[in-house]
Amino acid sequence: MLTKLGYRPLAFTSATEALAAFRENPNAIDLVVTDMTMPDLSGVELARQMYALRPGLPLVITSGHMQADDADQARALGVRCFVEKPFMLGTLAETFHQALHPDPS
Repeated sequence: MLTKLGYRPLAFTSATEALAAFRENPNAIDLVVTDMTMPDLSGVELARQMYALRPGLPLVITSGHMQADDADQARALGVRCFVEKPFMLGTLAETFHQALHPDPS
């Protein structure tokens, strides 16, 4: 899906691997997409650690069952974009556009 939208994704099977790659060069990543629920780090914790390295990073959290308190914690960190699974290509494209080009208001 991401390649169809013109992106060049880096994929990781572990949040800790993704965080390690991000730490190597935080400015080389334009957008992060993570799931809310993962075995080693939650999406909220991954966002917290990435924002410590690069505040304002465009970050999208996906979930098949988003809990309100998880979303609230993520918003408090600065996460602005969420997408519920399953999603269509158009929804993903719109969400990425919002994350990369936030409304200035």
